[in-house]
Amino acid sequence: MKNTRQREEKPGYMENNYFNEKTKGKMEKTFPIILGISFIVIIIAATIAISKAQGKESASALLLSGKEEDGKEKTAGSEYDKQILGVIKEINQENNSITLLDVNKKADVVVNYNSGTVIYDKYQQAIVLEQLKLGEMVDAYYNSDNFTLAKLQISNQAWEYKNAGKWSIDTINKIFTIVDNKYKYDRNIIILSNDTFLKPDDLNEKDLLTIKGFNREVCSIQVTKGHGTITFEEYEDFMGGIMYVGNDAILPITEDMVVTVREGQYDVTLENGKLTGTKTARVKRNENVLLNMGEFKKPAVKSGLVSFEIIPEGALLYIDDEIQAYDKPIKLEYGEHIVKVELDGYETYENTIIVDEASKTITIELEVPLDDLNGSNGDNSNGDGSDGDSFNGNNSNQTNGNQNTDAENPKDYAANSKGGKQTSDQVIYVLEPEGASVYMDGALKGMAPVSFPKITGNHYITLLKDGYETKTYTIEATEDGEDLYFSFPEMLKSGK
Repeated sequence: MKNTRQREEKPGYMENNYFNEKTKGKMEKTFPIILGISFIVIIIAATIAISKAQGKESASALLLSGKEEDGKEKTAGSEYDKQILGVIKEINQENNSITLLDVNKKADVVVNYNSGTVIYDKYQQAIVLEQLKLGEMVDAYYNSDNFTLAKLQISNQAWEYKNAGKWSIDTINKIFTIVDNKYKYDRNIIILSNDTFLKPDDLNEKDLLTIKGFNREVCSIQVTKGHGTITFEEYEDFMGGIMYVGNDAILPITEDMVVTVREGQYDVTLENGKLTGTKTARVKRNENVLLNMGEFKKPAVKSGLVSFEIIPEGALLYIDDEIQAYDKPIKLEYGEHIVKVELDGYETYENTIIVDEASKTITIELEVPLDDLNGSNGDNSNGDGSDGDSFNGNNSNQTNGNQNTDAENPKDYAANSKGGKQTSDQVIYVLEPEGASVYMDGALKGMAPVSFPKITGNHYITLLKDGYETKTYTIEATEDGEDLYFSFPEMLKSGK
């Protein structure tokens, strides 16, 4: 019985072995097929990965080229087939659009952004729209069909000068110079000051600029520090002095002056002799600061009236090198003044006077040179051969109202020139030389041709004209009821 059971179990055992052998045979046959399929899948996956990598490399090359090219890439769910290097002119958040100036085509392009648009700085770090500024140079990737912006990146192709102060602009030839480097610019150049568009002529040499461009062309200028002006009022006492504007400028003080400076704060100092005044000016962009200097005044100047009695009459009086009429008191400031008196045939008087009271009288008597006194004949009161010229004003002795007589010594008229009285209706005419200033007995009468009341007696007529030798004549006016006419010889130029 025992053996029988063993034999019964053997058929079952044999069947299991058969099944295992059969399954094993099938697996051995299908394994190469599975292995082949897996290998094919791996090859396909590798091909796709390589294609994607090549696509990214193409996109990167497109970014760096700066040229418009066709191509497609999905970025954050948006496709693009155009890329330009542009300058941001406007960001409109109401309609989600950005206006760009295409640097290559010199034309505006309006693109639309959405939630799928990605924005990067030039280091490919994500930024938000609010971080973009007008005038920024960017690489823009968009769909040419609907102008949807897929990607916007601050361009790493553009160059930039920050806070440039040493620059100049040639608006005729459209050349922009930075330090010693010259660049061209186009009429479409974007120039901004606080998001306000400017023209090239609006720039001032005081401005600090951030300048951006591509290759040898300036594309965008941002005024980072602009300019303003300083004007003044009540600064008459400083006229002719010097002004210091911080460490920025040293300028002469003139009438109605306007000073242009870079925006900022300055200590402005005005100086004229011992008078000094300083004010602080806070200059804002495109604004004027008015400084009132009225609190700085020179001390009140005292003055006095000085009367001059000069013997003989007819001499010329100079005070501080300026000729003065002395027929009435002269107003002079307190202090020292240089006085000079000249008359042909007499020693020139020169001295310093001090004005220190409200009024005073100064008497000056000219002296005759010793040579003239020693050489004169005491029995001849009229003298001979003097340097002065004499004109006889008596109408009966004139030809056509003008008669030149022999010269006489001016000292012989000293006593007589004080006499005389003014006639009621008669006048003295001095007709020539035209343009000469006419003095009678030291008093200015006007510029020839001129007329003035006739006073009887002997008088000195002095002619003065810039660039010509001063000349003095003696005349005689008698009470004959006639006007007197004089035409003196042409004056000689100085140095002749």
